[in-house]
Amino acid sequence: MTNLAGDISTYILCGGKSRRMGSEKGLVVFNGRTFVGHIFEAIIPVCDRVFLVTNSGNREAYGYPDTITDIYADKGPIGGIYTALQHSDTEDNLILSCDVPLLTTGLLRELMVWHRNGTAAITVVRDSDRIHPLIGIYKKKTRHLFKAALLQNELRLMKVLERINCQQLPVSGERSIELQNINTREDLQIVL
Repeated sequence: MTNLAGDISTYILCGGKSRRMGSEKGLVVFNGRTFVGHIFEAIIPVCDRVFLVTNSGNREAYGYPDTITDIYADKGPIGGIYTALQHSDTEDNLILSCDVPLLTTGLLRELMVWHRNGTAAITVVRDSDRIHPLIGIYKKKTRHLFKAALLQNELRLMKVLERINCQQLPVSGERSIELQNINTREDLQIVL
């Protein structure tokens, strides 16, 4: 599969408070590179239109020119997704959290194929335990639903996804480690 830059944009959500980690998660160093650095490595073979969505307090820390600021500050993933979809000029948008440094290019390619072969407005990844809504492809046309949630202060992402045609790519076995959210220093020690 070739680079899909004309078809899809990628947005890495880096605007969280990172209270449990104790420092900005996207900038945590893991195996010699930041979390965001690992995610970039997985993305670049399939998409060269990559943006970071962050808040104004940490924007410069990433040192990456394609960084955009949350439209609605402190609104969690709902705010980040809305900002990404509002900013995007592509219909399909890969949305990733900054705390999944074990993600691989292979999984991203599989997600893109799954999305293109389906008819859903959103495609997310699912393992045996749960849905991972911040490893997914979101159509731009869904942005009005995220704005409505923001205006109602409904910040639970799973609640919003219940109202949208959403399909799930199943991931199982050893591949589930790629979906691991690393939220704390203890989580980081487990994967080292």
